[in-house]
Amino acid sequence: IARASNNKLQYGWSYNGAVEFMGGGSYTPKITINTDGSTTFAGNVNISGASTPQLKITDTTNNLVGRFRVGNTAMYIGADSSESVASTSLQLQVDAETKLQLTETISRFQNNNVSIRRNDTVAVLNFERNDSSIVAGNDLGQLQFKGADPSGWNEGARISAEADGTWDTDVYPTRIKFDVKATDTLQTALKLASNMDATLGGDVTVSGGNLTLSGNGTITTGGYWHIASAANGNGYLDAGGTIYIRDKDAGNADRITIDTATGNTTFAGNVYLEATKILYLDGGGNTYIREVSSDSVQIVTGGTVTAQFTGTALTLRNTSFNGHITAATDSTFNIGSNGTRFAAVYADVLYGDGSNITNITQANNLQ
Repeated sequence: IARASNNKLQYGWSYNGAVEFMGGGSYTPKITINTDGSTTFAGNVNISGASTPQLKITDTTNNLVGRFRVGNTAMYIGADSSESVASTSLQLQVDAETKLQLTETISRFQNNNVSIRRNDTVAVLNFERNDSSIVAGNDLGQLQFKGADPSGWNEGARISAEADGTWDTDVYPTRIKFDVKATDTLQTALKLASNMDATLGGDVTVSGGNLTLSGNGTITTGGYWHIASAANGNGYLDAGGTIYIRDKDAGNADRITIDTATGNTTFAGNVYLEATKILYLDGGGNTYIREVSSDSVQIVTGGTVTAQFTGTALTLRNTSFNGHITAATDSTFNIGSNGTRFAAVYADVLYGDGSNITNITQANNLQ
């Protein structure tokens, strides 16, 4: 078949079962329709038309339809829902390997990393919630970390941003949460609120660095705080100056003051030791005060018991006096007793009216 019209189509004929079309003043085929139904274009293919022109590709075996469409200031690639095609996906491949998969419920990058790159400016990944009313607890975006095990794809951790209050004009309270999962339930490990408060859900370990608290603030716990060194179990508190331990419920009243210049510690209230505990005085461990039994207090000096107090008696051992010993009440208290006597009493002068001095055979120097 030979035909010429404005130099658009010159020849077309059947050769070896194929149909070839040539044009442009050349015998080189521009369009070839092969015997298997495939068509080869030797140049560009232009599709133009009104009202969203499209290239439609149909898989008649699996009843799948793919479309390339242009319209409404956009280009569309995908399956048309009007074709009633179920479980469709769009997959972009390189060397027959899927790199991007778009399904009806999720978009997934596969088999490669994802980078966002900008030249000479900041790269941004946006999470956007289109909602006319955003209130506390509404999720704004999430990063979910999943892994496949025998039971399927399961979430192990999550980073999420959610509203921390009602959004309004120029008011966007937002908190960020870091959630982890040990079993089947997500637990919040860290929450950063819009007022800059941080809530920790577990232990915090600072390795090879400092944990710095800037400005005035409050550390609040519902349980107990323990400050310790992992190396030796010792706890350290250093404020770089005088250290104050205050009672927030008492108007931040100072309860313990540690003067780091002098080493002195001042307690604003009573100091209590548990029963039988020791209060060391010299730092060497052999001079101390302790309760040896219920309501019985011992004073130990240099490892030797020198005095012991009970509710009714004072026992002295290896003790020297550099001053007077005076009874609290006249003619009321004894030194020793008939049942527990001193072995010897040494004195220069003993005073008394003599009426109560008995069983002493020699009364020299008695006045």
